[in-house]
Amino acid sequence: GYMYAITAGAHEKLCEEMVALARAVGAPDELRELTAAEVKARCASPAFRGGALMRDGASVQPAMVVRGLRRVLLERGVTIHEGTTATGVEVGPPAVVTTAKGTVRAKNVVLALNAWATGWPRLERRLVAWSSYIVLTAPAPERLAEIGWTGGELISDFRTSLRYFRTTKDGRIAFGGGGGRARPTIDDAFTHDTRAVTEAAQGFRLMFPSFADVPLEDAWGGPIDVSPTHLPVFGSLEPGNLFFALGYTGNGVAPTHLAGQVLADLVTGRDTDTVRLPMVNPAPRLFPQQPFRSWGAAVVRRAMIAKETAEEQGRKPNPLVDQLARMPRRMGYLLGH
Repeated sequence: GYMYAITAGAHEKLCEEMVALARAVGAPDELRELTAAEVKARCASPAFRGGALMRDGASVQPAMVVRGLRRVLLERGVTIHEGTTATGVEVGPPAVVTTAKGTVRAKNVVLALNAWATGWPRLERRLVAWSSYIVLTAPAPERLAEIGWTGGELISDFRTSLRYFRTTKDGRIAFGGGGGRARPTIDDAFTHDTRAVTEAAQGFRLMFPSFADVPLEDAWGGPIDVSPTHLPVFGSLEPGNLFFALGYTGNGVAPTHLAGQVLADLVTGRDTDTVRLPMVNPAPRLFPQQPFRSWGAAVVRRAMIAKETAEEQGRKPNPLVDQLARMPRRMGYLLGH
């Protein structure tokens, strides 16, 4: 299962609304509210005040999924050119993809760029790239047993700068936090940001004080393609043979399965229920032009983190910080609370 943990009083209403929405769409058994005692029976963190459980939640190791997909494609005769940098695309038709050592011609092209789509002029205003970092503990299965976290539940909190964590087979905790930076281009800030690593580590120590003497053995980070609606978008660009899927906002493992179905139907021209989904070729909701997009994202991001940190500590957020954190919602972007 997937457990959502309340870590601040301000998040209790969010949890109630989420559970109520599950009831409203006829799935009350799929997402149910948990009392503080029920949450702590699954994972006894002193930071948890209550929560909810999505019973059918599960985890996969994304790299192993990709390796499995690669194996199946190769078995089916597909040629994969790994490590080949595409330096340009001419839409044609036919479409021509330029590389350092040659060109590839095809009727259609799918842009599977995630956060790197911020560098594509026709897509850049549909996204903001934010970084997220994970820290990994040394194996400590006995400590996991002490706090009762032996059921393999995935857990996240309700912060906009989401904290997400899971256990591993050898008894580690992998703990992530979306408190990194917003940048106009993908650079080293997404992979070598010591401040973001420190903030992720601090979040881990806050939630799991009984692991105080368990060392953190590794850390890594990467970019997230955040959309204005917090939902992915699938579609095509003129002249109609250029297709894209982007804006997963940190939730890409499951929606990419749907994206594959949508893209296949768009490319082959099939009229199906998937291509009529609201996420397919919607009227674009755009972020501001640069440099205002990056400046605004950076300021609002830090304000959201400061606001939610104050709420977790039982303090009232600074009024200016509170207003800045609420600004995206007031501008029509589904970001923040």
